[in-house]
Amino acid sequence: MSKVIPLSLETPATQEAARVMGICNSCRYCEGFCAVFPAMERRLNFTAESIHFLANLCHNCGACYHACQYAPPHAFALELPKAMARVRKESYAHFATPNWLGRLYQQQGLALSLGSLVGFVVIFVLAYLLAGGETARLWQAASTKELFYEITPHNTLVAIFGPVFLWAVLAMTLSGKSYWQMLKGLAPEQAFLSKEASQTVSDIVQLRYLDGGGQGCAAESDKPTKQRRVSHQMVFLGFMLCLASTSVATLYHYLLNDPAPYPMTSLPKLLGISGGLLMVVGCAWLLAQRPTRHQALQDPTQQTMDVGFVSLLLVIAATGLASMWLRTTAAMPLLHLIHLSSVLSFFLLMPYCKFVHGLYRGLALWWHNREQANPSRLQLSEG
Repeated sequence: MSKVIPLSLETPATQEAARVMGICNSCRYCEGFCAVFPAMERRLNFTAESIHFLANLCHNCGACYHACQYAPPHAFALELPKAMARVRKESYAHFATPNWLGRLYQQQGLALSLGSLVGFVVIFVLAYLLAGGETARLWQAASTKELFYEITPHNTLVAIFGPVFLWAVLAMTLSGKSYWQMLKGLAPEQAFLSKEASQTVSDIVQLRYLDGGGQGCAAESDKPTKQRRVSHQMVFLGFMLCLASTSVATLYHYLLNDPAPYPMTSLPKLLGISGGLLMVVGCAWLLAQRPTRHQALQDPTQQTMDVGFVSLLLVIAATGLASMWLRTTAAMPLLHLIHLSSVLSFFLLMPYCKFVHGLYRGLALWWHNREQANPSRLQLSEG
């Protein structure tokens, strides 16, 4: 493993966010919008650690910016969503394992996604040719069974995907542990209550705070809409359905001795098709919404990171669906290889791409719910 270079939590981004939070804490006009503001009100001053906690509670709905009387052109020039977005970006690098990979993805997210995708396609093709396969077979129509077992044998896929997936899980576990240790330093150890965990799961599944206090997210104007929340929910649900499809197929293979491919009416296929369609529509919708969001709600330097992540999810879903519908055509082998490569790229980049925001946001929501459940034990921050 590469040596991890420690990063400082105290940066210009956290200092700006602390300035904004200090003014917001005096005003409190937006306290009903989301979890950030009640968590803010429990603090007198804002350390870099508390700012990383509050930033990951923020869902960037934009309601506070459009409601703010101190937004530009006021002299205070408060742009809370953008300030929080810049801190979240630093969270992704600071707590990443190793953090230099997190910084690299932030700078070259789109290039890394595209590069790893192309690279894995080349690796799969070379592996097939070195195993004695014929080049012509890659461009000919093939049955689903022939494709799965001739071009991409199951044992080969397990040998390639297994280590990459385990590394991603390990890296995210270590990153989550580092972030949780930071959160534990915000207040004395609090008792664990099961309802806090269940409330956190409910908040995540509902995308509770992606609604601007109930009316939706602001776009280029101050008129809120539900589009951003609905598109996020489509991607989230689609991803979970695809995960369920893979899990069920794994059980079929190992427990029932029923290897892929499966009929179109089988449970793995129905779950995968439903999830893929939701992901395609949701990802395309999210990408279409980006140009319509107010510039004050976005960190321009995070553009490649966000677009790279959503685009990779879109490629995974689209190629998965296309390879099923075109499974008896000459396009299937190449589509199948692109699909496998995009999934492998996602596993490789998962601890560093925008996917990891779900980890930090989930932990921040859990800590917020713990604070809510233990108000008498909470100490106001003084440093």
